[in-house]
Amino acid sequence: MLDFAKGGFLIGTYGTEEFVTPWMQAFRSLPAVKFSTLPLGTDKVVLRGARHKGVEYRYLVNVTPDDQTIKATMPDGMRDAVSGEPAGGTREFSLAPWELRAFREMK
Repeated sequence: MLDFAKGGFLIGTYGTEEFVTPWMQAFRSLPAVKFSTLPLGTDKVVLRGARHKGVEYRYLVNVTPDDQTIKATMPDGMRDAVSGEPAGGTREFSLAPWELRAFREMK
């Protein structure tokens, strides 16, 4: 099992739960396999994908301290892995600073 920790402070992530919880939910929805970087046309947001046990996974991560909005194309049948919202096709994604959004193919 993978864990994520914020520094070595005795209080851990106390007081940052509203920021850390959504990130961890997205992170833990992804399989522990190697992901490949996919073309996106920007260096401010990274798109990666992998196939695991016949299911396609993708994730977007904002690698900047600024809000980012990008247009990306996801395979049909993709859904946000945390909220379950449809994410297939070409659409705009808005990401907060350092935000991670995970997606998985729903069959």
